[in-house]
Amino acid sequence: MVIDIESIEVEQIKIKPGERALVLKAALMIPLVEIWVRVSGFQRCRNSLQGLAGFLNGRKPENKKDLEQAQRIAGLVDIANRRYSVYLCDCLTQSLVVQYFLTRQQIPSELRVGVRTITGQFESHTWVEHSGVALNEPESVRKIYTEFDCKKSSPSTGNR
Repeated sequence: MVIDIESIEVEQIKIKPGERALVLKAALMIPLVEIWVRVSGFQRCRNSLQGLAGFLNGRKPENKKDLEQAQRIAGLVDIANRRYSVYLCDCLTQSLVVQYFLTRQQIPSELRVGVRTITGQFESHTWVEHSGVALNEPESVRKIYTEFDCKKSSPSTGNR
């Protein structure tokens, strides 16, 4: 597969030259994170990714541009997943990759997991939020899925 990284443009989102590396890294990370989750489990993968991203280096103070940058990163990871990854991942893997890149940029985020049943079928969905705003998701995601607390052993809250 040859990726023409010079002319990446998807759904009215033009990728800037400085963002091309992030798209390429995300496209390469997606299948690796998918395997990692399956082999070691969600919590171990999540905690390791946060450590790799430099979580222990502290956080910068939150500013108004963080939301815009967080939405941009989530959109770029989505493009990497849909257009350039060799493996189209599910929402869990994509959310872990988004949270990894947000942590690298010292942008606080929360991983959310929601569940629902429709006509007896159990469904779950995972997404990332920054300051209570769902990234790369419709705002109605909280109305559609009943959220449950996955923070108990989250490195982002300091509880282990």
